[in-house]
Amino acid sequence: MDGGDDGTVAGSEAALSAVAQVDKSEEDETAFKKGRRNKKLMNLLKSKGAQQVVSRFQNHSILATLLLLGAHIGCFVGILYCLDVQKTYLDNLNKVGNLSRSGCLRAER
Repeated sequence: MDGGDDGTVAGSEAALSAVAQVDKSEEDETAFKKGRRNKKLMNLLKSKGAQQVVSRFQNHSILATLLLLGAHIGCFVGILYCLDVQKTYLDNLNKVGNLSRSGCLRAER
């Protein structure tokens, strides 16, 4: 029985080796196809039309960023202005309250 088992083990090792060789050749072919595809893609990306599209996208991205920066700065300035106006109103209210407490604004009866 041991002799049959050794033959089966040797046979299965040979089968695995054959499968590994087929996988290796498929891997090489896949790598070759991937390399060709990458080369075509690089040539496409280096073309004048693709460069124009990328440049336009970059310019639009920079413009959008600058517009957002301007909007944020505008909102910040607006909030500072509103806070200043509110501070002025609160200062006036505080002055009226202090005058009221001191008796200067008592209603005459």
